[in-house]
Amino acid sequence: MELDIKVSQQAVDKMKFYLQDKDVTEWGVRIVVRMRDDYAFSLAELSKNQDSDRVIEHDGVNLIIDEISAGYLEGATIDFVESDLSSGFKIEPKPATPIAANSDLDPNDPVVKKIVELLSNEINPGIAAHGGTAKLVAIKDGVAYLQMGGGCQGCAQVDVTLKQGIENRIKEVVPEIIAVADATDHDAGANPYYAAQ
Repeated sequence: MELDIKVSQQAVDKMKFYLQDKDVTEWGVRIVVRMRDDYAFSLAELSKNQDSDRVIEHDGVNLIIDEISAGYLEGATIDFVESDLSSGFKIEPKPATPIAANSDLDPNDPVVKKIVELLSNEINPGIAAHGGTAKLVAIKDGVAYLQMGGGCQGCAQVDVTLKQGIENRIKEVVPEIIAVADATDHDAGANPYYAAQ
């Protein structure tokens, strides 16, 4: 699967500067992302890549991205910024997915906003490594109803992902939510990450 990553000309120029003494057919820039604002850039030899790493050639520079980081980088923009106080690479994640126009959710509700941002910036990038997605479809009586998609739809491990991972994180960040419920038609899942035996 190809990643949708935008790289500014300033970032490309800086990467080329750091790679100027290297053979660009054998070296690249490894990008590791673990959370929204927790990322690192380093030079890396292509021969030392893991099988699951993705190598994306962008304007003569090889970007090396591991499976987990790929989820965070989908739709992101990589830039290089300089100021009087500091300089460095910066990753702007994909903007939060807006609430659908036909949804009963109020996009101005602070609880809805917090959950949508958490899903977009942290949870969906984390489950994207398995091809999964989670979307807020309703909130009622302190319960957030999520629709799981992609590799999570029909996955045998979705209850574990939802209850031990997603629910705990949502309740931690959004204390108004007391529980998370699955509102997914799992029988319609076409490509589950873990098929039920």
